[in-house]
Amino acid sequence: MKRFLAIFVLLLAFATVNVQSAKALSLFDLNIQKCDKFDLVWYDRGSGAERDGAFYRPVPTPGFFVVGDYGQGNYGQPNGDVLCFNPLKKSALANPIDFALIWKDTGSGAHRDGSFWRPIPPQGYSCIGDVVQEGYAKPYRPDYKCLHNDLISPWSPEQTSFVWNDRGSGADADVSVYSVPFSKVIHVQGNYSPPHGPIYDLNLNSF
Repeated sequence: MKRFLAIFVLLLAFATVNVQSAKALSLFDLNIQKCDKFDLVWYDRGSGAERDGAFYRPVPTPGFFVVGDYGQGNYGQPNGDVLCFNPLKKSALANPIDFALIWKDTGSGAHRDGSFWRPIPPQGYSCIGDVVQEGYAKPYRPDYKCLHNDLISPWSPEQTSFVWNDRGSGADADVSVYSVPFSKVIHVQGNYSPPHGPIYDLNLNSF
């Protein structure tokens, strides 16, 4: 009987561990911080585009990570902010496994070469923001993180805000840039169409 009880206790403990490990993550598993310090990466000055656009890399507090870059439709000092994250559980954030090119400014005549890239997440994660790069080389971004799927949800493309497009630049390809609704990082698409999904941002119901 004692042996049976011991086995039962072990099985119960094992089941409890499995239930706890399978528990969904929530936004309580992240420290979230607004970041309003940026380094300029690329602007379209000289491109001939009808609109001005400048794109920046967030500079977060040590220990925090970025989930996308920032853009604005002028050449002035950056006047917005984006969200940056510090994981309280290691599984909340993960590194992208690669970056896929969305657009490069070849043919535009801009004073500086620039490109936009989409991070590719590992299984179980999603990337909510895109990356700007000076030049055309694939980014190396150890500070960039993808968010666990428990922490995000789809948002309507109509909730994004327009930032810039290169219409009139003469670049070999088209591009439009939007900011996602809550985290305010950039979402880039290789056309002039209205924003379309999938658009991901924080799941505000996961508290």
